[in-house]
Amino acid sequence: MKEQHSESENRTELYEDVLLGKKLWTRLYRKLFWNGVSKKQIVKAMLKYIPEDFKGRLLDVPAGTGLFTYRKYSWMRDARIICYDEDEEMLDLAKKRFARDGLDHVTVKKGNCAKLPFRNESFDAVLSIDRLNAVEDKREALSEMTRVLKKNGRLIGCFYIEGRSGKTDRFVKWFLMKKGWFKGPFETQTSLQLRLSQDYQVTHFHLRGSVVYFCAVKREKLLGGEQNKKSRGEKQNVYSSNL
Repeated sequence: MKEQHSESENRTELYEDVLLGKKLWTRLYRKLFWNGVSKKQIVKAMLKYIPEDFKGRLLDVPAGTGLFTYRKYSWMRDARIICYDEDEEMLDLAKKRFARDGLDHVTVKKGNCAKLPFRNESFDAVLSIDRLNAVEDKREALSEMTRVLKKNGRLIGCFYIEGRSGKTDRFVKWFLMKKGWFKGPFETQTSLQLRLSQDYQVTHFHLRGSVVYFCAVKREKLLGGEQNKKSRGEKQNVYSSNL
């Protein structure tokens, strides 16, 4: 058990090292396998889609360690924020960050990201930074995000998409997936755009190498059938299965 705990801590530390890109090896890793794309710069751009005077309910899923969000959340004292993830080690680190800064308006919860335990249309915004790469059932997770998001609410996301770089795709398949750090299947640019277009008005859609980040507003009248999904437990193909 002690070895497993140490391994999880090392994985979490490695995850943050890669995101920060401060060490020489992480800069080389980014240049060799991700075309020099900086996750830190991407997240900085994404967080601008959330105003600092935001006063609603925000779901951060999968939330990870809170590495890039805790400072933003410190300015959002009138918001009610839930950070939700399947990884207990990452959430423990997020809890420490939020507690250290006295962020009492931020709650941390552990659970399955493809089966969110929240009511329909109960959040004003949903944020998903990078960690969706590690979720196996991405389609259901995205469907759940749509279900819990209020109409006219914002879905703000960032993750890997395949088909943009053969080198990156091979690295993901033969290393990151073998390690269990990434889990397929993955979206392509086309499949993601089609998926979002069913239920959202996409206001921002940016590609940086094999990474996409976007902001989309949930429509009043959905096209993808999400309005027919009455409860969290129902299984329904909201999106076309051939995407």
